[in-house]
Amino acid sequence: MQNLSFSVRRFFSLLLSASASIVVWLVTIFEDTLVSSHLLGETALAAYTHIVPIYSFMLFIGTAIAVGSSVCYTYEIGKLNKERAHEFFGQAVILAIIAGCILLGVNTIGSSLVLGIMNPTADLAPYINQFMKWFPWVSLLIPLSCVLMNMVQADGDTRIVNFHNGILIIGNFLLSWILGGKYGMEGIVLGTFISSLVGLIILSLHFFQKQNSLRFKFHLNFKDVLVAFRFSAVEACEYLYLALLTFLLSQFVTRYFDENTLTTLSVMFEGLEMTVIFGGIWQAAEPLINIYRAEENAVGIRRLMHYVNGTAFFEGLFVTIGTFVCAPLLVLLFHIQTPELQNSTAAAIRIASLGLLALAFVNLYNNYYLHEHPWFAMFISAMRNLAVPVAVITLMGIQFGKTGLWIGCALAPIFTLGLCALIFILKFGRTEFPLFLNEFDQNCYYQFDYPMTPAAIVSLRDQVAKSLTIEGVSPNIRMKAMLLIEEMNMAFIEKNKGKMHYGECSLLAKEDSVSLILKNSGKLLDMTNLEMSVSNLRAYMVTSLMVYQEKRAYVLTTSYNRHVFEFPKA
Repeated sequence: MQNLSFSVRRFFSLLLSASASIVVWLVTIFEDTLVSSHLLGETALAAYTHIVPIYSFMLFIGTAIAVGSSVCYTYEIGKLNKERAHEFFGQAVILAIIAGCILLGVNTIGSSLVLGIMNPTADLAPYINQFMKWFPWVSLLIPLSCVLMNMVQADGDTRIVNFHNGILIIGNFLLSWILGGKYGMEGIVLGTFISSLVGLIILSLHFFQKQNSLRFKFHLNFKDVLVAFRFSAVEACEYLYLALLTFLLSQFVTRYFDENTLTTLSVMFEGLEMTVIFGGIWQAAEPLINIYRAEENAVGIRRLMHYVNGTAFFEGLFVTIGTFVCAPLLVLLFHIQTPELQNSTAAAIRIASLGLLALAFVNLYNNYYLHEHPWFAMFISAMRNLAVPVAVITLMGIQFGKTGLWIGCALAPIFTLGLCALIFILKFGRTEFPLFLNEFDQNCYYQFDYPMTPAAIVSLRDQVAKSLTIEGVSPNIRMKAMLLIEEMNMAFIEKNKGKMHYGECSLLAKEDSVSLILKNSGKLLDMTNLEMSVSNLRAYMVTSLMVYQEKRAYVLTTSYNRHVFEFPKA
């Protein structure tokens, strides 16, 4: 850990809460399925196979608004466009409220239509009818919850996000169990509604925190909605594709196989949904990558992606091994009591788990490519989540029966990974594979990571001086930059005594100017503020330097300090 760079430390600090946030709604579905199977039996579990597409569609709407808006927010923060960032936040909140009201109306009025489309058997229909009594109110909350969860996460408040996730998951389980025991399927969904409402209140606590940089600004522009959706498209469409996939496969299994296979498929869907935890890797890295993109920093992106790739590999391997080993326990969780069905379901889970490592990498780069080539990313998403699984699973099922279904589940992500890598190389060339950084590699970029200690800061100062000399910066400007680096960092050390913090210094050399970017953790402190209280000689020195530095900016970014300065070369 001692040698990790500043951005990598930030990535790992965001990883846990990001992974939890991205699956929190799916965990509530998993819990509802689990509770229904224990309280109401295997028929209720089979009924959830028809319910999953409805949930997935609601999450598609919420994610379509939330993810792209948070991407645009962090990107504009990286470009120092605070007002523009606030517009994207305000627009996201407005769209979430509108979408929630529409979903409430549609699910209230059109529940019978939804039931007709799903065409369940006579045994399953009563459970689905009970589910639809409270679900419209859950759908009212989903879009706004998605927006606040993504925005608070992007703003770096992992404490509130983790608290929200814990309360929502634990509260939903307890309430669904208690109310489900009394009111059946209707009580299970009522428990989800109450816990979701409490979770929304908890997320709102972020706006009373000191590190909050989210500001609501009334804004609604059709062009900006499309811009935001561009960055939401891949992740949002995952839920839409999942809705279509579960619908098509459940209809296929209902037609060609027995009800036990449908029950196994329901358990498989729960496992398939949980794989979106891999998206948490990207959600943790995305705010940092967006900042580097705004800075045109290929060095930072490449160094961070090295650790992101490693995380995807180990997380994918861990989930694969864990799923394979714990398959019988997963079956018992769903209270499947028929021995033959227990064995066949455990075997199905183990076979399908062999494709999870490939799925982790497909998911990661699917999201990465969205920024540079959104249509290519959309193509990968469609292949991964719908076209390839439907084609492979149905063909294998027809050819080899039940076992073929589960082998198809394992092969689909492996085929998708190989197919997309081949298409990338053929279309964009080997030199761009896999990060699209050729354009940024034209920049003269220097990046230094350092612990916030006096000795490290003096060493940093001297390294920056050498880099500025190489770039032909005049002695006066070099001296000014060296003083700025030393005095600002020493001032931060004085403000953060008793705890080790880390920083990052970046230099971007342009034709006539040099940009200096300083980032660090610790107490939030705007050194560019000329009204900052002067309590000692060092603070006086920093304030004096700021008076004569015209091009300066301070931006609070995912809860860390970020100062940006620009100097002429001569």
